[in-house]
Amino acid sequence: MQNYDVQQIERFAAAIGTDAAMLTALVAEVAQRVGATERYVFRQVASGGGTAHSSRMRRLIAFASPDTALAFAQQNQLTPAGQPVRLRRLTIAELLVVVVREPHIAVLVLADESDIPLPVGHLPGGVVLERLDILQRLSIDPEREEAHEQSL
Repeated sequence: MQNYDVQQIERFAAAIGTDAAMLTALVAEVAQRVGATERYVFRQVASGGGTAHSSRMRRLIAFASPDTALAFAQQNQLTPAGQPVRLRRLTIAELLVVVVREPHIAVLVLADESDIPLPVGHLPGGVVLERLDILQRLSIDPEREEAHEQSL
């Protein structure tokens, strides 16, 4: 598989409590569906400098290019005025790990950029992966994962 060594996948799998072969299979499937092994996300920063969190369920939108991620964030005013947009390149495996570890992320959207730019307030389409489906594919019990998050 491109961009992954066996040890990296094993570390990711151990970190989220799944089998490395299951994670490898899911990463390969998703990468084939989107035609890439990496995506770009932007971080929303809360006032005071911390990462923005809330109790509401969120979507994690990952873009094929940093330019598109930046344009989407700026167009939708997703960062405080005067603050730079902070982009991060993540592999498909890293995106899956983030979704598993963050129970407030309900959906991962690997954006199809053919319909961008979009009107303000509209979300891009693309490959949509529900958190519960990801947990199921990786044989992770959602209740165990939520209990683990609450204990941290």
